[in-house]
Amino acid sequence: MTYLARQDSLRVRPQVWHALGYMRAVDRGAYLDEIRKLWVSELRPHLRVLLIEFLGQLQDLEPAEIALFVKRFEDAWYQSRILAVGSRG
Repeated sequence: MTYLARQDSLRVRPQVWHALGYMRAVDRGAYLDEIRKLWVSELRPHLRVLLIEFLGQLQDLEPAEIALFVKRFEDAWYQSRILAVGSRG
């Protein structure tokens, strides 16, 4: 995804959300590769929250998606946001 270079754009959040949803529906392997890359990249905080919210709204998480949460759960910044998303559902 080319979104890393355009993180400041106002339209990037809905574009990333739509792209992740579409990729997940049509090609799980490519989707998992992309979300792993995004998860470990230097994203702005609003995009990190978007990834957490995207994963948090899924009904059928894959083990690889759960692993993303587990890897970052000891980080206080991630933990509070993961728990906030989890408490909504």
